[in-house]
Amino acid sequence: MAKWIAYFFIFALLGIVALWMFWHVVAAVYWAGWALFWLGMLALVGWVVWSLVGPKLPKFQMKKKTYYKLADHKKEYVYAFREEPSLKDVVLLTDELHLAKLELQGDVLQLNSDTKIKIVEDSGKEAIKVEIKGRKSKDKFVWVPRSSIVETDKKPGK
Repeated sequence: MAKWIAYFFIFALLGIVALWMFWHVVAAVYWAGWALFWLGMLALVGWVVWSLVGPKLPKFQMKKKTYYKLADHKKEYVYAFREEPSLKDVVLLTDELHLAKLELQGDVLQLNSDTKIKIVEDSGKEAIKVEIKGRKSKDKFVWVPRSSIVETDKKPGK
């Protein structure tokens, strides 16, 4: 009988220890949850304060690739110069007599509208030096009037 009493007390002691461990684990999880909650609240308050009074940093984004093409809505072609033109030459592109003179001298050539180009040099003057996409001849680099260049969202060749 003493043996059964000893088993009872050992079993009771193990049960008490097991319950003590269980409730301590539950309490530890509870307090860890509260600590994480308040750390989250502190982080939220810090983020709100930072967004209101913090320095405004620039957005670091890659610039969208811009593609260009030649376009003239009055004609189906655009005139391009082999050498950098003067302001007079660009302005007189609408004058047929002056244009015929330039064509006879070999200073200008006609390019189709919708010709895909790449801007090579833009000095801020009235004409821009461009590279004609897909052309392998000596006239690959030409000067076109600034008004003949438009942006397009399509990639060249598509």
